[in-house]
Amino acid sequence: MNRIIESFTNNLIVEDRYRMILDGLQVTLIITVCAALLGSVLGGLVCWMRMNRRSWLRKTAKVYIDMMRGTPVLVLLMLMYYVVMAPLDATGIIVAIVTFGMNTAAYISEMLRTAIEGIERGQTEAGLPHKTHHMITRAGLQQMESCCKCEEL
Repeated sequence: MNRIIESFTNNLIVEDRYRMILDGLQVTLIITVCAALLGSVLGGLVCWMRMNRRSWLRKTAKVYIDMMRGTPVLVLLMLMYYVVMAPLDATGIIVAIVTFGMNTAAYISEMLRTAIEGIERGQTEAGLPHKTHHMITRAGLQQMESCCKCEEL
């Protein structure tokens, strides 16, 4: 037991390796926040495309969603780093932000779409003459919240 404690002390405290862990945590948080923001914006755009009346936009969004959701994230990261962004000489952090953002967008777009389609037609029609767009939006957000809770499980 003393050997484990001594090894822990030498590696993390004496040799200042805890700073590497904190630096890694900082990079992880930056990637997470930026990818979530990018994914939310792209997810809204893909949702709009998926619900559009133009068939070529719907089909393009469907293919994008199916490809992003059907491909493992590690494969996407490798393709983005070694193939797509190699000519741009992008850093690993930029590639991670873009890749995770694109992957997140596919899931967010489906959550938004199901939330919007989950609002009953009567509820939408009843709210429009009374200018209660906020109630319709709230109902959509409640639907999306329930989708997110199911996704977490």
